[in-house]
Amino acid sequence: MPPVKPQRNPVKFLLNQATDQDELAKQAVEAPAFSLTKVLSTAALIVAPIAAYLVDWLSDINLTEQHFVALAIGLFGFLAVAAAADVLARSVVTAAETKADARADFIRFEEPIPARERINDQGGHRDVLVLGIRARPKPRYMVTNDNGTTWKHPSKITPRPPE
Repeated sequence: MPPVKPQRNPVKFLLNQATDQDELAKQAVEAPAFSLTKVLSTAALIVAPIAAYLVDWLSDINLTEQHFVALAIGLFGFLAVAAAADVLARSVVTAAETKADARADFIRFEEPIPARERINDQGGHRDVLVLGIRARPKPRYMVTNDNGTTWKHPSKITPRPPE
């Protein structure tokens, strides 16, 4: 018995809400925005017979070949601009969504927290101020001292109680 393929939902396809991992890997734009490009390509099946009817109807009007070429170029130009605008808009949404996710991973403290940074295994340390913490991709403290601001691993930082 041949393997059964999963059913495809056309609405989820048009809204870029793929559930299959293979489909997710193929999506260049992850935002679940309405995909105008997919709608236009699907609508071509409907537009083609209508265009044939219009050509037959317009054959009574005295149009030259140049007129038909100009109409075809105008139609293809419209489709190209619409598809480019769609891809650009969805790319902007994806970038904004990714940036928002990155901002959610950082917590900035209102008041810097005094701490000690371990600088060697013999017990050497220096005083620093912890400005914030991030959770991803790896947990890190944002610390500042006389040398500047940098990210440090939590194992090297010991917060001190306020004096």
